[in-house]
Amino acid sequence: MPSRAAADWRGRFTTAAVAVTGVVKDGRWSSLNPEVLPIPSAFPLVHDWRAVLDVPVTAMNDAQAAAWGEYRHGAGKGATWFS
Repeated sequence: MPSRAAADWRGRFTTAAVAVTGVVKDGRWSSLNPEVLPIPSAFPLVHDWRAVLDVPVTAMNDAQAAAWGEYRHGAGKGATWFS
């Protein structure tokens, strides 16, 4: 799944992250609606990106990535979490 163009980035950084729509569990990606996003269930997303980039890779759901970005660097910076 990683583009061959991504290989051009090899050696430019020490870690990478991938944010995708759907479910990411244990580095494997599954679509919530396979008719709209036809990827194989439990696609080895982290494995494939590691193979291309040769660095540790983290993968997460895109909404989770956006929320984390807001918490760390955006409108939610410094916010406290309440239960």
